[in-house]
Formats: sequence, structure tokens, C-alpha cells
Amino acid sequence: MNSKVGKNKNFKDYKTHFSTNAFSFLVYPPRKIKYNILQEKKFLTMFDKVKFLARNVIYIRNFSKGNIKEETKQSVCKGAVDNESNVLFRSKNLELRLIDGQDELLLNAQRLRYNTFFNSKQSNKIDKDSYDYISKHLVVIDKDISDKKVVGTYRLLSGDKVNDHSKFYTAKEFNLDSLRQYKKSILEVGRSCVDKRYRDGKIIKMLWKGLASEISAKKYSFVIGCASFPEINPIKILNELSYLNYFHKAPCKYNTRAMLKYKINWELIDKKKIDVKRVFRQLPPLIKAYLRVGAWIGSEAVIDRIFKTIDVCVILKSTNIKEKYLNLGVMEH
Repeated sequence: MNSKVGKNKNFKDYKTHFSTNAFSFLVYPPRKIKYNILQEKKFLTMFDKVKFLARNVIYIRNFSKGNIKEETKQSVCKGAVDNESNVLFRSKNLELRLIDGQDELLLNAQRLRYNTFFNSKQSNKIDKDSYDYISKHLVVIDKDISDKKVVGTYRLLSGDKVNDHSKFYTAKEFNLDSLRQYKKSILEVGRSCVDKRYRDGKIIKMLWKGLASEISAKKYSFVIGCASFPEINPIKILNELSYLNYFHKAPCKYNTRAMLKYKINWELIDKKKIDVKRVFRQLPPLIKAYLRVGAWIGSEAVIDRIFKTIDVCVILKSTNIKEKYLNLGVMEH
């Protein structure tokens, strides 16, 4: 891990304090002792080494199972963040950060989004909208390549940043009136993507880890967002849409409806004809992740002709999140 250790601003004062009391705490009852300059230097050198190790401690989990994960543990679930770089977690060469809409890394996240959503290799094009600048963004950096190499991203928009004029992005496609009373305690998530060269599960797990931390720290009541099928013909995904409607439809009091100009019409397949396990496996990874964590799906779907997808509305009540996911933020794939 190539992490830089900055000097403590108060370390000078610390040295001054130790010049008079360097070893007195080692003796009980405390007493004045004599020491020379070499002793003091030796102690301070030792202190420097201990401080370096404390800042770069390696956490190894499941070592005996051969599944080694190296993480510099930050108390993110308690809301603590690295003040200098907003680092939430580290795992070997990967680093998860939480940035705002003014951070220079946003441009690289927008570039990754464009390349992913439009299957493009053009490095000069970006995917952006006005929501980017009032949102926070989870970004995963590959430090082995560059401090600015974004390989995964997830946009988080807090309800307290949204007014009656801007609304949520999700409200462009779905009527959210059923959730209006919870507006200030809603976290909208979206624009999730991972560089195609990193789709082995590690990046999405880090992003979900950051999402779980934010939910826990800010105590959001609901998480909402649009999830997509890479398809614009509903007939091709009738099994999947029917499955979601039968087994994961949101309760009436929280259900959302599609905006008429984007709404697609489709007919439910007979419930008995649905092979539940097979259909679940066919769902897009992100939708499966939401279902595993305990989310509901709105009863209607829309077509997004810009991104060439069919979208459903995800409604996740925070109290429904399974404990293991809230604590670990780890999704199975």
C-alpha cells in the first residue's frame, strides 16, 4: 500500500512536552528521573515508528480461508472520514472515497459513466446532469494506475438537497407522491457503474460498503432509485417483469407509478409458469443486489430511450435492510 503519512501538526508541542516528562509515566509512583539527549532521541525515534505503524495498520479477514482482504480500517460506519482525501475504505490497490459535486474526481467519474452507459471508448466525452453538482459520489480509485483513476462510481442524492422545483431524478420517470412525506429522509441512488475490466465483484462490494455506511451514518428512512434492464422491448423480459410484480412489488402505501409519457404496457405471465430460480438468475446484477438487501420494486416500468433501457423503480425501506448487509455493506453476486 502506497499511503503517505503526514506529520502531526501538534507533534512539535508533543516533543516539547516529552523533553520534561519523557519517561516519568513508566515509574509508579511517578518521580523525576535523569536522562540524556541520546535517550530522548531514541524514544522519539521509537514513537515515530509506532505512529507510522498505527497509521498504516493492515486488517486481514478470513486469512485461513485463503480469501485475504487487506483494508485500512476507517470508522466509516460511525461517520468518520479522512479529512484530507475523504477516504472511506482501502483494499490493496483500491481506495473508496466519498466526494462532493465540486471535487475534481467527478469529471473522471462522469467519463467512466459515459463509456459504460454508451459502450464507448471516447475519453473526451462525459455523462453529466444538474444533479451531479448537488449530490455526493462514491468513487473507487485504482491507486496502482493513478490517484485519479476512477474504476467505479455511485451517485448519492440526499432528500434535503431537493426542492419542489428540482425534485428527485427518479421523479422524472416515476410518480413519487406516495413517498412525499418522507422526502427529507430519502437517499436517492443512481448512476452506478464499474469499469468493465474490474467486474469481478470487488468494486461493487466497495461501493455497497460505502452506501451502507452513508445509510447508517445519516439514518435515512428510504433509499430510492431507478434500476435498468439493458433492453427496450418489454416482450423480451416479460418473465422478469412478472416475477418482480408477483414477488417483490412494493406495498400500496409506498408503491410508485410510471409517468405516462414513459410508461410501457405489458401483460403479466401466469404466476405458475414462472421458474423463480431461473428468472432471478437472469435479472441484472444491480436489481438482484437490491432484492437481496430487502428492496421492493414499483409495479410499473418505463422506457428510457436515451440510455436504451427499461427502468423499474426501487424502494428500499431502511428498517428492512438485512442486518448483515447494513453492517458489512457486502453484496453477493
